[in-house]
Amino acid sequence: MEAEKLPDVLTVPEAARFLRVSPRTVYNMAKAGTLPGAHRLGRTVRVHRRSMLQWLADGKPSH
Repeated sequence: MEAEKLPDVLTVPEAARFLRVSPRTVYNMAKAGTLPGAHRLGRTVRVHRRSMLQWLADGKPSH
């Protein structure tokens, strides 16, 4: 999955596929506050693409 083809706001499965981790890992990181751009909207979690890509570019993955 190429970064420029990602939508601006990602679902958990989309973020997990891009990061090559399980959806559970994305949920856990969102809950722990370690995935920048992850926000809970009601019962769902969405991830802001630019925040996630900047976090990766900065070399700060903590999981």
